[in-house]
Amino acid sequence: MMKPVADKTGKMVSPTTIARAAGYTFETIDRFLGQLGKPMGVKSYKPFHSTGEEFLQNYMGMIGVPMILFHNFRRTNRLFF
Repeated sequence: MMKPVADKTGKMVSPTTIARAAGYTFETIDRFLGQLGKPMGVKSYKPFHSTGEEFLQNYMGMIGVPMILFHNFRRTNRLFF
């Protein structure tokens, strides 16, 4: 990733930052991202303009559980979207 590479115009560029690796990763993911389907997550209620109640969502997100926040409380028996 640190070697010079030609851009779309043929000009040689040699960035030495992590942005080049991130750009390559995002371009690779963009090829199949549209095929993943509808995203799913656990519904979570967080009141509008509230503070201090985000710890549950932060914890669940850090362990890999996707959380979808709602500011209005809707009673439903569905857990996922």
